[in-house]
Amino acid sequence: MTSRSPAGRGSRADEARQKIRKVGELIRLRQKIKTDVSNVSEEAALLASLDKAATELNACKGVPIEKVREKIGRWAKSPRTSSSGRNFNEG
Repeated sequence: MTSRSPAGRGSRADEARQKIRKVGELIRLRQKIKTDVSNVSEEAALLASLDKAATELNACKGVPIEKVREKIGRWAKSPRTSSSGRNFNEG
């Protein structure tokens, strides 16, 4: 077994530390990329939803705010415990 001189690449411990740092950097980079991709997917879905809503409003398929307020008021006073299945076309 040969030892390395101080003028060489360094000790095995130094090499191991450098490799560990590099692995840590790669892990952080991978996590950042995964997060960015996830955010891009969520953003694309949100933008698509907004585009659909804008199209529906332009086609007069939206719900007037007065009707929304009326329904919310009724729902808040309703004895029902679940809001599943409710929409603005029913009471």
